[in-house]
Amino acid sequence: MGELAITDFALHSVGIILARNKRDDVFVRFISDLLVDTGVRYVSLDFADLLTVAKTRERFPLDFDDAYQYVVAEKYNLTIVSFDAHFDKADRGRKTPADILQPQ
Repeated sequence: MGELAITDFALHSVGIILARNKRDDVFVRFISDLLVDTGVRYVSLDFADLLTVAKTRERFPLDFDDAYQYVVAEKYNLTIVSFDAHFDKADRGRKTPADILQPQ
């Protein structure tokens, strides 16, 4: 399997959801299992990249969170893996989890 990455935005979103549900224990385990004990990259955008997020929202019909993930994929040359069909309208497109898990 190829290199895996998670954005700061996605990780913080998981943290917010788990905190709302008072599941800090799950968040700690998630961090340990996903980031500390594996080779998953933790990627983010800088201030200049955030301007590109706004431009990407104008260029494609994407929500802010999707545009953020899209710009990260462009910056780090990553493949977007998502169930979200909104990415299909953008130049990079996406793969579904099933696409990734199929034997080569």
